[in-house]
Amino acid sequence: MAYSQIVRIGDGATTIFAVNFPLGYLDEDDISCRVGNETDGTGQPIYRNITFLGGDLMEIDGNAPANGENVLFTRTTKRNQLVVNFSDGDVMDEDNLDLGFKQAMLLVHEVLDGRIVEYNTPIDLGGFGIKNMADPVDDTDAATKQYVDIRTQDITNVVNTAVAAANSAEAARDQTLASFDSFDDRYLGAFSSDPVTDNDGDPLVAGALYFNDEGGVMRVYTGSAWVAAYVSGSGLMPTSGGEFTGPITLSGDASAALEPITKQQFDTNAVKTSDIGSVVNPYSDLLSSLDGLVGIQGMLVKTSDTNIAVRGLLPGDGISINNGGLINGNATIYVDSSISRSGKLDGITTVATANVNLSSAYAGHLVRMTSGSANTATIQTDANGSFSGYTWITVQQVGAGVTTITAVAGVLLNGVDGGSVDVPGTFSTITIVRVSANSWTVNVDGVA
Repeated sequence: MAYSQIVRIGDGATTIFAVNFPLGYLDEDDISCRVGNETDGTGQPIYRNITFLGGDLMEIDGNAPANGENVLFTRTTKRNQLVVNFSDGDVMDEDNLDLGFKQAMLLVHEVLDGRIVEYNTPIDLGGFGIKNMADPVDDTDAATKQYVDIRTQDITNVVNTAVAAANSAEAARDQTLASFDSFDDRYLGAFSSDPVTDNDGDPLVAGALYFNDEGGVMRVYTGSAWVAAYVSGSGLMPTSGGEFTGPITLSGDASAALEPITKQQFDTNAVKTSDIGSVVNPYSDLLSSLDGLVGIQGMLVKTSDTNIAVRGLLPGDGISINNGGLINGNATIYVDSSISRSGKLDGITTVATANVNLSSAYAGHLVRMTSGSANTATIQTDANGSFSGYTWITVQQVGAGVTTITAVAGVLLNGVDGGSVDVPGTFSTITIVRVSANSWTVNVDGVA
């Protein structure tokens, strides 16, 4: 409990307060009032003027203190002046004695409230602590442990942040130095001759560059030798549309089929007309003796050692071809119209169902089976499938389901055990070819 200070709480409207100090006060000038932390422009406290209304009622001037704001009334008793000063022969009556002792008691109250202005000697608390202190404001204010701990942690956090930043900066510096060293090992600068080590004295690395200031060119290290890093494009022949304006000199003879050859190599190895005249001349006489040679369609046939005749390829000429044999006589050469001669597909058919019956409608087609479950492509008989001649069909497994090639009864799949065969896998193909009536050959093509 405070003896020399009384706190009242503002409500935003009240300016009159009941202030009952223990033992009262000696003089109205001993009472001061401060609302909240009011200060003037220089930061000094502002004290409100007080009107004493009688008894313990006091009215402060100015605006009513805000709701919840502290209104501090302080009693400060004179310390350097006695309110009762006895002289020799004065009467020591009760009132004077009480008044003198009251002044002493009021000053004791201030001491008990801790309102001592200053100490001239160190304070010895006898091992006891100071409780309920406010946070310090001025530089010379005492600080609580809580305040010190918080500020110490703040400092620790700042130090940790600074250390982390320093470590990051050091790592960045090391990375920068490493990057520069790597750069410096590859881009060596300008030299008058090819360097044999990098700028650190270490072995050269492939891809290292330097500028040769003697020749004014950039050079690159291949891993074993220095070569020009680039050449000027002027004077080079473009890949298309170029034109040579002078002769080309080759450094040697051609060694591959599509390489150009020199005149010297051609003259050395070419067959001369003088060497073949004895062979060509007799046939020149034979050719010139053929009547009606110009405009006749056919082929030249040597009929004897000294005779050449023209044989036309016309209907009814009766040419026949035996497997492994020769062409005998004059005959018509034809190709079965049921077999595609273009080398291209006649069409692509996509089948999403589980089964499809293969007929002549799929001849020359790529049949793509897209079902996700097992599916079957079944070859029909010549009669049911309208097959004739030499026919081929390619079946491809596109979906996840396994595609099986099989045939109905009466149709033979040559080279297939069990009468059916599976396509090897997704996007793989099997080509079937009709080689004779109800007889097919199976070719497993693999991945398309």
